[in-house]
Amino acid sequence: MAESFAKNSNISTPHRIVPHAFDMSKYQQEYEKTKIPELQDKFVFYYIGEINRRKNIATLLKAYHLEFGINEDVGIVLKAHIPGANISESENALQRLSDEVKKGLKLYGSGDHYNEEIFICDYLKEEQIMSLHGSFDCFVSATLGEAWGIPIFDAMAMGKTPICTDTGGPADFIDGGGYLVESRKEPCFGMLETFDELYVGNEYWDAPNINELRKCMREAYENKEDRNKRAIKGVSNSYSYGHLTVGSMMRDFLAEESPKHNTEITEKHKTPSI
Repeated sequence: MAESFAKNSNISTPHRIVPHAFDMSKYQQEYEKTKIPELQDKFVFYYIGEINRRKNIATLLKAYHLEFGINEDVGIVLKAHIPGANISESENALQRLSDEVKKGLKLYGSGDHYNEEIFICDYLKEEQIMSLHGSFDCFVSATLGEAWGIPIFDAMAMGKTPICTDTGGPADFIDGGGYLVESRKEPCFGMLETFDELYVGNEYWDAPNINELRKCMREAYENKEDRNKRAIKGVSNSYSYGHLTVGSMMRDFLAEESPKHNTEITEKHKTPSI
């Protein structure tokens, strides 16, 4: 996926595709469970990331509430924040999104008839983030595009079968370890959090099909056998920054592209012996 984007980018200088690198040992550790009484004995979907238009949280909430009724043992946790905002501002933003979704869906006469959402907007240390991955069942994202998607990768490395859009970085690394949601190209719209020159209307991003998203969430919830098969797949150690992996890949690429005349210049400008 990344290679095809690079080939179509009109970049003429030599380039190579290098994946993200991670400390794979952190996925082998045991983390203290995050306990939320309201979610006890429930199957829990969860999301970790920012609150902005590209992350498309409203579509995630629509899919969740359309697919699961209050009589089903499911829950959802959104660990999300607005960069630079305080906890209260982020919580209020999520609550407004939730209220707008429920009001727009008009499924029930009262918001009390929808499954409860849990919002976490505090700053968390890495150990606490990993605890969320270890505590809940299935990471889900309706993002309109990701260059890589670090929380998605973390979830897969922790065996949490991520559900996400079928383009960008996740399409490269999921490889059967999660669920890829069919998407289509749409003009960028409403991304007001970035510079004026980014995500403008004549650019495109990838909008997931909400019915396909619902189908993947239902599959993850009901088909434990299939979900476990995907979870076992995990991620390859080739993404480690350890020996013989990404670091050595970068070294080899640099060696391949190093111009011969660099050596000649180095020899020419050696300090003469005295």
